[in-house]
Amino acid sequence: MKQFHDNRIIDTWMKGSLVFVSVHLIILAVMAIQQKSFTPFNVFFILDLHLYFPQLLDSALSIVFSALIVVGVFGFFYYRRVW
Repeated sequence: MKQFHDNRIIDTWMKGSLVFVSVHLIILAVMAIQQKSFTPFNVFFILDLHLYFPQLLDSALSIVFSALIVVGVFGFFYYRRVW
């Protein structure tokens, strides 16, 4: 497998994180299919913010804000060479 980082510990941590993120996304996809809803992919649902602000998941605008947050975070790390 390709080495992500020169430090072996950081490389192992990054590869392990990639595996767990992939498993997490598969679980979310299964939940979305079972519920026939995109709610499991909503960032507010994943962070459990709907427990504090129940109206977050009721709005269709919530999905739009969630998607913008995901694109924003991706764009931040894509265009900025953090490591």
